[in-house]
Amino acid sequence: MSDKPNKITVYRGDTNKPIPGWQFHAASPKRQWMDEYKHMYRCLPMTIANQNGWVIECPCDIQAVWFGGQDRRSMHFWLDPEYNVANPWVKCHFVGGVITFEFDFMIRTDPGINLLVRGAPNFFVDGAHPLEGVVETDWLNFSFTMNWRVTTPNKIVYFKKGDPICFLQPIPHNYAEQFDFKIDFLKNNPELKANFDEYNKSRKQFAADKVAGKHNEDWQKHYFAGKDVKSGMKVGNDVHAIKLNIKEPDTQNLIEEVRMSAPSHTDTIPVRNTFNAVEAYEYVRDSIKTDTGVSNIHGVGTFALCDIKKGEQVFIRWHGNSGEFTITKEQFYALPTHVQNMILKTYENNGNGAYWFRLQNGSCFVLSNPYAYMNTAEENGNVDSHTGIALRDIKTGEEILGTYKLENTKPKLEVIK
Repeated sequence: MSDKPNKITVYRGDTNKPIPGWQFHAASPKRQWMDEYKHMYRCLPMTIANQNGWVIECPCDIQAVWFGGQDRRSMHFWLDPEYNVANPWVKCHFVGGVITFEFDFMIRTDPGINLLVRGAPNFFVDGAHPLEGVVETDWLNFSFTMNWRVTTPNKIVYFKKGDPICFLQPIPHNYAEQFDFKIDFLKNNPELKANFDEYNKSRKQFAADKVAGKHNEDWQKHYFAGKDVKSGMKVGNDVHAIKLNIKEPDTQNLIEEVRMSAPSHTDTIPVRNTFNAVEAYEYVRDSIKTDTGVSNIHGVGTFALCDIKKGEQVFIRWHGNSGEFTITKEQFYALPTHVQNMILKTYENNGNGAYWFRLQNGSCFVLSNPYAYMNTAEENGNVDSHTGIALRDIKTGEEILGTYKLENTKPKLEVIK
């Protein structure tokens, strides 16, 4: 093997394009669910797999829902307004139910080295599964995409900012072709059989001794230590590892330079506002009345967060300036509890003296189109689908149901254009 290190080079495309600003990092051995069940870190093959490559991070919070159709219109996305640009980088590009992350960079590897492009090992997104592909990046002259298949229609899928939405793992070109796959009986390899029998004997004795109170150890650590059970010898570091030293990209600050040199996008990137602050406070205080939740009708539905009187407008849009707004701690705690919960649920607030939220002109608090998740009861609905007016008193926790006719809609959940 050559002493010259292999190289993976990412070539960013448009130096004036700060969005989405993909970030690359050496993969971490840690996983949030494994932190909750720390004994899982004893599984060395799992922790090595976790860190055996590089991740591309999700640049912002994303919500997606697939309504079950097979065309692109059956998928809807909600993301931070700053990242909701004219040329979408997250979309339904293929058949319905597939989320596509479109990359604005190219990757080149050394001759004979491909990239296994996949989801991060042992990382899960509820309701979606990553699709895998082997990309011949040693000659490719264009970019590629990362795709996730939504597994359940009408279920909201969440990607959080910083989540590893793509995992890059270098592999030799057509490496599996270089192997002959043989199946044999263990007895035909006496040395291996003797080692295996010794291992089984050791495991049984270890368990019996623990029951008898002879030790208080939870595991023998043979694999973790790279130790042969029969001889007691340890294998060398050239064939055994307990961690990987994956190098961080050495020009990660390039994206920060791009962001600093990029032209202003004041028409699409909201800034934190002081103007309209009073109106914004009054808006969130009085206008947040619903949220999405689990429905028995179509899996996802819209539900009342507070009592709504007959004749009230249920879905009130913000008509002020788009931007981020800050309120004091006292103002925050003066808000209705369900509004406080929505702000805390939607935006990261540490409560250090002030709270912030974001509003988009023409949209409701979170959803640009709140009708998207409203199921129908047709003539028995409690909200007029055309006006958004409550047709009767609606109690807290009650599902919001429209009056539109199912036979007149495609897909069967109403989408206002």
